Amino acid sequence: MNPRAVRLAAKVVFAICMATAETWVANAAAVPAFELDRGGVLNVVALPEVLSRREVRPHLISGLTTSFLVEVEARDARGQDVHGMGRIDVRYELWDEVYLVRVFGAGSAQRLPPVRSFEELQMVWQRLRLPITATGPLDRRGGPWKIEVTLSVVPFSQSEQRDAQRWFNDSIAVRPPTSVETPGVRPRDSATGGDDNGVLDLFLGSSIQRRSLVHYDWTVEFRPEPGR
Repeated sequence: MNPRAVRLAAKVVFAICMATAETWVANAAAVPAFELDRGGVLNVVALPEVLSRREVRPHLISGLTTSFLVEVEARDARGQDVHGMGRIDVRYELWDEVYLVRVFGAGSAQRLPPVRSFEELQMVWQRLRLPITATGPLDRRGGPWKIEVTLSVVPFSQSEQRDAQRWFNDSIAVRPPTSVETPGVRPRDSATGGDDNGVLDLFLGSSIQRRSLVHYDWTVEFRPEPGR
Protein backbone atom coordinates (compact mmCIF):
# COMPACT_ATOMS: atom_id res chain seq x y z
CA MET A 1 0.00 0.00 0.00
CA ASN A 2 1.35 3.40 -0.98
CA PRO A 3 1.95 5.41 2.24
CA ARG A 4 1.35 8.72 0.47
CA ALA A 5 -1.95 7.44 -0.95
CA VAL A 6 -3.03 6.25 2.50
CA ARG A 7 -2.19 9.64 3.99
CA LEU A 8 -4.17 11.49 1.32
CA ALA A 9 -7.08 9.09 1.59
CA ALA A 10 -7.16 9.67 5.34
CA LYS A 11 -7.41 13.41 4.69
CA VAL A 12 -10.42 12.83 2.46
CA VAL A 13 -12.23 10.70 5.04
CA PHE A 14 -11.44 13.14 7.87
CA ALA A 15 -12.66 16.09 5.82
CA ILE A 16 -15.90 14.36 4.88
CA CYS A 17 -16.55 13.46 8.52
CA MET A 18 -16.13 17.09 9.56
CA ALA A 19 -18.21 18.37 6.65
CA THR A 20 -21.41 16.66 7.79
CA ALA A 21 -22.01 19.07 10.66
CA GLU A 22 -24.46 21.88 9.92
CA THR A 23 -23.36 25.20 11.33
CA TRP A 24 -24.65 28.75 11.35
CA VAL A 25 -22.14 31.47 12.13
CA ALA A 26 -23.10 35.13 12.07
CA ASN A 27 -21.51 38.49 12.76
CA ALA A 28 -17.83 37.58 12.52
CA ALA A 29 -15.53 40.27 13.92
CA ALA A 30 -14.06 41.37 10.59
CA VAL A 31 -16.30 42.73 7.84
CA PRO A 32 -15.96 42.80 4.04
CA ALA A 33 -14.61 45.92 2.32
CA PHE A 34 -16.02 47.36 -0.91
CA GLU A 35 -14.93 49.59 -3.75
CA LEU A 36 -16.90 51.25 -6.54
CA ASP A 37 -15.03 51.23 -9.85
CA ARG A 38 -15.29 53.87 -12.56
CA GLY A 39 -17.88 51.81 -14.43
CA GLY A 40 -20.20 51.86 -11.42
CA VAL A 41 -19.64 48.21 -10.51
CA LEU A 42 -19.49 47.36 -6.81
CA ASN A 43 -16.49 45.17 -5.98
CA VAL A 44 -15.68 43.21 -2.85
CA VAL A 45 -12.00 43.99 -2.27
CA ALA A 46 -11.50 42.29 1.09
CA LEU A 47 -13.30 39.26 2.45
CA PRO A 48 -12.86 38.26 6.09
CA GLU A 49 -10.48 35.32 6.46
CA VAL A 50 -12.81 32.40 7.15
CA LEU A 51 -10.67 29.68 5.55
CA SER A 52 -8.92 28.69 8.77
CA ARG A 53 -12.10 28.40 10.82
CA ARG A 54 -12.83 24.89 12.09
CA GLU A 55 -16.14 24.69 10.23
CA VAL A 56 -14.49 25.60 6.92
CA ARG A 57 -10.94 24.26 6.71
CA PRO A 58 -11.85 20.53 6.67
CA HIS A 59 -13.74 21.13 3.41
CA LEU A 60 -10.60 22.58 1.84
CA ILE A 61 -8.46 19.46 2.25
CA SER A 62 -11.02 16.99 0.91
CA GLY A 63 -9.86 17.02 -2.72
CA LEU A 64 -13.36 18.22 -3.66
CA THR A 65 -14.49 21.66 -4.72
CA THR A 66 -15.68 23.98 -1.97
CA SER A 67 -17.69 26.93 -3.28
CA PHE A 68 -17.90 30.25 -1.47
CA LEU A 69 -21.02 32.12 -2.58
CA VAL A 70 -21.03 35.86 -1.90
CA GLU A 71 -24.49 37.44 -2.03
CA VAL A 72 -24.83 41.21 -1.74
CA GLU A 73 -27.77 43.59 -1.40
CA ALA A 74 -26.89 47.30 -1.53
CA ARG A 75 -29.52 49.90 -0.57
CA ASP A 76 -29.22 53.68 -0.81
CA ALA A 77 -30.74 56.27 1.54
CA ARG A 78 -33.94 56.42 -0.57
CA GLY A 79 -34.54 52.68 -0.25
CA GLN A 80 -33.54 51.83 -3.82
CA ASP A 81 -31.59 48.58 -3.91
CA VAL A 82 -29.55 46.31 -6.18
CA HIS A 83 -28.56 42.67 -5.78
CA GLY A 84 -25.57 40.69 -6.96
CA MET A 85 -23.63 37.49 -6.44
CA GLY A 86 -20.13 36.14 -6.92
CA ARG A 87 -18.50 32.76 -6.39
CA ILE A 88 -15.08 31.48 -5.44
CA ASP A 89 -14.30 27.80 -6.04
CA VAL A 90 -11.40 26.17 -4.19
CA ARG A 91 -10.22 22.60 -4.77
CA TYR A 92 -7.19 20.87 -3.30
CA GLU A 93 -5.46 18.77 -5.96
CA LEU A 94 -4.46 15.75 -3.90
CA TRP A 95 -1.66 14.37 -6.07
CA ASP A 96 0.01 17.69 -6.91
CA GLU A 97 -0.71 19.08 -3.43
CA VAL A 98 -1.81 22.48 -4.70
CA TYR A 99 -5.01 24.51 -4.35
CA LEU A 100 -6.88 25.38 -7.54
CA VAL A 101 -8.92 28.58 -7.36
CA ARG A 102 -11.53 29.97 -9.75
CA VAL A 103 -13.33 33.29 -9.28
CA PHE A 104 -16.68 34.18 -10.86
CA GLY A 105 -18.02 37.72 -10.62
CA ALA A 106 -20.34 40.07 -12.49
CA GLY A 107 -19.51 39.41 -16.14
CA SER A 108 -16.15 37.82 -15.39
CA ALA A 109 -14.47 34.49 -14.67
CA GLN A 110 -10.86 33.92 -13.71
CA ARG A 111 -8.68 30.88 -13.02
CA LEU A 112 -5.82 31.74 -10.67
CA PRO A 113 -2.35 30.14 -10.76
CA PRO A 114 -1.98 27.04 -8.55
CA VAL A 115 -1.56 27.87 -4.87
CA ARG A 116 1.08 25.74 -3.16
CA SER A 117 0.22 26.04 0.53
CA PHE A 118 -2.65 26.90 2.83
CA GLU A 119 -0.79 30.01 4.01
CA GLU A 120 -0.47 31.19 0.41
CA LEU A 121 -4.17 30.46 -0.10
CA GLN A 122 -4.98 32.76 2.81
CA MET A 123 -2.96 35.55 1.18
CA VAL A 124 -4.68 34.97 -2.17
CA TRP A 125 -8.05 35.13 -0.44
CA GLN A 126 -7.24 38.47 1.16
CA ARG A 127 -6.19 39.94 -2.21
CA LEU A 128 -9.26 38.77 -4.14
CA ARG A 129 -11.24 41.38 -6.04
CA LEU A 130 -14.78 40.17 -6.72
CA PRO A 131 -17.07 42.27 -8.97
CA ILE A 132 -20.62 41.88 -7.68
CA THR A 133 -23.18 44.15 -9.34
CA ALA A 134 -23.76 47.33 -11.32
CA THR A 135 -25.07 50.13 -9.09
CA GLY A 136 -26.55 52.52 -11.68
CA PRO A 137 -29.94 53.07 -9.95
CA LEU A 138 -28.43 53.92 -6.56
CA ASP A 139 -28.11 57.50 -5.31
CA ARG A 140 -24.49 58.41 -4.50
CA ARG A 141 -25.25 61.82 -3.00
CA GLY A 142 -27.95 61.13 -0.44
CA GLY A 143 -25.86 59.41 2.21
CA PRO A 144 -24.11 56.09 2.80
CA TRP A 145 -25.37 52.83 1.37
CA LYS A 146 -26.34 49.91 3.56
CA ILE A 147 -24.81 46.70 2.23
CA GLU A 148 -25.92 43.31 3.49
CA VAL A 149 -23.53 40.46 2.72
CA THR A 150 -23.93 36.70 3.06
CA LEU A 151 -21.00 34.34 2.53
CA SER A 152 -22.11 30.71 2.18
CA VAL A 153 -19.75 27.75 2.19
CA VAL A 154 -21.15 25.01 -0.05
CA PRO A 155 -19.58 21.54 -0.13
CA PHE A 156 -18.98 19.34 -3.13
CA SER A 157 -21.42 18.03 -5.72
CA GLN A 158 -22.62 14.51 -6.47
CA SER A 159 -20.49 14.31 -9.61
CA GLU A 160 -17.43 15.02 -7.50
CA GLN A 161 -18.48 12.26 -5.14
CA ARG A 162 -17.96 9.80 -7.97
CA ASP A 163 -14.61 11.36 -8.87
CA ALA A 164 -13.43 11.13 -5.27
CA GLN A 165 -14.60 7.55 -5.04
CA ARG A 166 -12.62 6.61 -8.17
CA TRP A 167 -9.56 8.39 -6.79
CA PHE A 168 -9.92 6.53 -3.50
CA ASN A 169 -10.28 3.20 -5.30
CA ASP A 170 -7.11 3.83 -7.30
CA SER A 171 -5.14 5.04 -4.29
CA ILE A 172 -5.29 2.10 -1.92
CA ALA A 173 -5.10 -1.68 -2.10
CA VAL A 174 -8.56 -3.03 -2.91
CA ARG A 175 -9.87 -5.93 -0.87
CA PRO A 176 -12.26 -8.53 -2.31
CA PRO A 177 -15.90 -7.37 -2.37
CA THR A 178 -18.10 -8.35 0.53
CA SER A 179 -21.64 -9.62 0.29
CA VAL A 180 -22.89 -7.28 3.04
CA GLU A 181 -24.44 -4.07 1.78
CA THR A 182 -24.61 -0.93 3.89
CA PRO A 183 -28.19 0.42 4.03
CA GLY A 184 -28.57 3.64 2.07
CA VAL A 185 -25.27 3.24 0.22
CA ARG A 186 -25.41 2.84 -3.56
CA PRO A 187 -24.06 -0.57 -4.74
CA ARG A 188 -20.59 -0.46 -6.30
CA ASP A 189 -19.08 -2.23 -9.27
CA SER A 190 -17.42 -5.46 -8.16
CA ALA A 191 -14.15 -4.42 -9.82
CA THR A 192 -13.81 -1.51 -7.41
CA GLY A 193 -15.65 -2.76 -4.37
CA GLY A 194 -14.41 -3.47 -0.88
CA ASP A 195 -14.70 -2.39 2.74
CA ASP A 196 -12.55 0.70 2.22
CA ASN A 197 -14.87 1.86 -0.54
CA GLY A 198 -17.90 1.29 1.69
CA VAL A 199 -16.46 3.59 4.35
CA LEU A 200 -15.92 6.36 1.81
CA ASP A 201 -19.40 5.77 0.32
CA LEU A 202 -20.94 6.18 3.75
CA PHE A 203 -19.19 9.44 4.56
CA LEU A 204 -19.69 10.95 1.11
CA GLY A 205 -23.32 9.89 0.92
CA SER A 206 -24.09 11.28 4.37
CA SER A 207 -22.50 14.63 3.57
CA ILE A 208 -24.20 15.00 0.20
CA GLN A 209 -27.62 14.09 1.56
CA ARG A 210 -27.35 16.71 4.30
CA ARG A 211 -25.88 19.40 2.01
CA SER A 212 -24.49 21.22 5.03
CA LEU A 213 -24.00 24.95 4.60
CA VAL A 214 -22.04 27.42 6.69
CA HIS A 215 -23.25 31.02 6.51
CA TYR A 216 -21.63 34.28 7.56
CA ASP A 217 -23.65 37.51 7.64
CA TRP A 218 -22.47 41.11 7.75
CA THR A 219 -24.08 44.53 7.44
CA VAL A 220 -21.69 47.19 6.16
CA GLU A 221 -22.09 50.93 5.70
CA PHE A 222 -20.46 52.10 2.48
CA ARG A 223 -20.09 55.72 1.39
CA PRO A 224 -19.57 56.02 -2.39
CA GLU A 225 -17.73 58.95 -3.90
CA PRO A 226 -20.41 61.10 -5.60
CA GLY A 227 -18.19 62.06 -8.52
CA ARG A 228 -17.28 58.54 -9.61
